[in-house]
Amino acid sequence: MDACGQKYEITRTRTSRVKPVQMEVDQEKIDDMVASNDMDDKPIIVSKENYIIDGHHRYFANKQMKRGYISVIRTNMDLNRSLTFADEYATNQSTEPTGSE
Repeated sequence: MDACGQKYEITRTRTSRVKPVQMEVDQEKIDDMVASNDMDDKPIIVSKENYIIDGHHRYFANKQMKRGYISVIRTNMDLNRSLTFADEYATNQSTEPTGSE
């Protein structure tokens, strides 16, 4: 996000304050993350209102493990702008040359 000029903070917040926007998740993936304790504390990305932009499986695994806190990267954008930014970023990443030409 630094390269894109967007401000953010990396912090920890109560899991109960984070709001998922995606309810269809791969429960098997979540169960595997819980069983292997494989979340490596990689932060999830949330909007300024704490809506999840990226990291739903990590959030649900964290919640299933009854952890009280989760690491987040909180953007300074609202949900709609965050989702638009994420979509534009992903599109730009997939159209950039890979150097293998």
